[in-house]
Amino acid sequence: MGDYTSDKKNTRFYGLKLNRNTDAALIKWLDSQESVQGYLKQLIRVDMKGDNTMEYRIKPEYLDLYGDEATTETTLTADEIDSLAADWEKPVEELLDQLIPVNFEAAVHLMDDEIREALYKELSPCSEARFLWEYCKRHQKKYGEEFTI
Repeated sequence: MGDYTSDKKNTRFYGLKLNRNTDAALIKWLDSQESVQGYLKQLIRVDMKGDNTMEYRIKPEYLDLYGDEATTETTLTADEIDSLAADWEKPVEELLDQLIPVNFEAAVHLMDDEIREALYKELSPCSEARFLWEYCKRHQKKYGEEFTI
């Protein structure tokens, strides 16, 4: 009985009811996640930040290139990547190979199907960072606004 009281006192339950017919794509997507609870918490945390600009993390094997203060938790925005590429006189594509997009799975779910599929046919195989970078450019061109999650 102590476990139930403690659980009731320290937790809150939220349910989600999906229709197998009208929400089939959502069900399939959620079923493909390693942890539905973890995935939903990740989306909520991103939304709570309020700044939903796409960010990239540095792969561990490239940390030394980014200075003493860089860690695997350091994030870079597209503008920062552009600036680094210019400063280092390197193509952006070279830097993208050193980065991992943050929340890539969430971003894919929100992408325009037409752009996403065209890019997949055109770029595959490529890194997630390169794919997301190219998607953001095409999204901006088509919609006249930055792609955010």
